Amino acid sequence: MRKVTYFAVLESSTDGTFGIFFPDLPGCISSGVNFQHAQSMVAEALGLHLWGMERMGGII
Repeated sequence: MRKVTYFAVLESSTDGTFGIFFPDLPGCISSGVNFQHAQSMVAEALGLHLWGMERMGGII
């Protein structure tokens, strides 16, 4: 299995929550109530997004 790195953009909100998205993977977004929560949620979102791409025959 090869390792690939994806650039993630982290945005903080005025209410203290965080949003994260991947510019190279449209539709792969997540958020969290704090930084640590956002990190764990985006890891799950990335895994599910890549799994879905693989299942649909997409190029990763």
